[in-house]
Amino acid sequence: MISVSSAQRLFACATTALCCLAFPAIASGQAAEDAQGEDGSHTRTAARTLAAQGAEAFERRDYAAALDLFQRAGALVEAPTIVLMQARTLVELGRWVEAADRYSSLLSLKSPDSANPAFQAAVQAAATEYEALKARLPLLKIKLQGDRPASVWIDGRELPAPLVGVDNPLDPGQHRIEVREPDRAPIVREVVLAEGAREEVVIIPREDPPPRAAVAREPAPMPAPVARADAQPSNTLGWVALGAGAGATLVGVGTGLYALNKKSDLDATCNPGCPPSFEDDIDSYRQFRTVSYVAFGVGALGLGWGGYTLLSGEPQSPTVAVRASTRGAWVEGSF
Repeated sequence: MISVSSAQRLFACATTALCCLAFPAIASGQAAEDAQGEDGSHTRTAARTLAAQGAEAFERRDYAAALDLFQRAGALVEAPTIVLMQARTLVELGRWVEAADRYSSLLSLKSPDSANPAFQAAVQAAATEYEALKARLPLLKIKLQGDRPASVWIDGRELPAPLVGVDNPLDPGQHRIEVREPDRAPIVREVVLAEGAREEVVIIPREDPPPRAAVAREPAPMPAPVARADAQPSNTLGWVALGAGAGATLVGVGTGLYALNKKSDLDATCNPGCPPSFEDDIDSYRQFRTVSYVAFGVGALGLGWGGYTLLSGEPQSPTVAVRASTRGAWVEGSF
């Protein structure tokens, strides 16, 4: 990127930078340095040390380390010699746009030691090198056709709208251009800029319609609860079952009491056996006892089914079976 003679000149300037921080004290007098106090003296000493280390890294061609050290030194003491070395190191790193900015800032730098010969030499060198660098800077012009709103991005950074359609200084090398439009895929271009190149890239927006934006669908409203058609019949059947169960239970109680009274009378008469004339009473007792059993069974089933139907709201189909034997009668059911 630079010739051997130029490298030697740069190194000589870097070596000079080690000493030029000592000139302000000489030019301004020892009293000026004493007026700065111990903190000011310490700051200048630290800056001289960092500048010396930066010069050594520059000599080794470790430009990244050299730039870091020169920037640290410049943060302590913004001397023209240090700013000059920052700019030269940026040139070696290929960061020409930043280097041009450092040269420009040096030319407008107001130093309290402007009479220092080393500082004056640094400013003169910066002016010469700045003009030479501007001639080497590649320029890129990006033009957009059409009037659709779009933004231009270069290497991941948005280009301000006033800079679209005019020359923009860039570092030499490869650059990525993106034109971004709302709801469209970006248009990407790659360009390689050589030293001193003047390039122009014209980008025509696509004519294809933008993809349909996904419309956020609102969740379908929950349907309003619909009363079940069988809800009312279920309640009605439940109450009917409860009523029937209660009625059957009462019948069971009544017939049961009558049967018990009959049994009590028969037990008093039939001891040890019943006369033939009591056969009708015995049959009557047995009939009422059977009716009582059946009524109790039906009552229990009706009460259970009706209560379950009312509490659960679900109709059930009960299954009822009446069983009878020589020992009596009973009811079996499920619901």
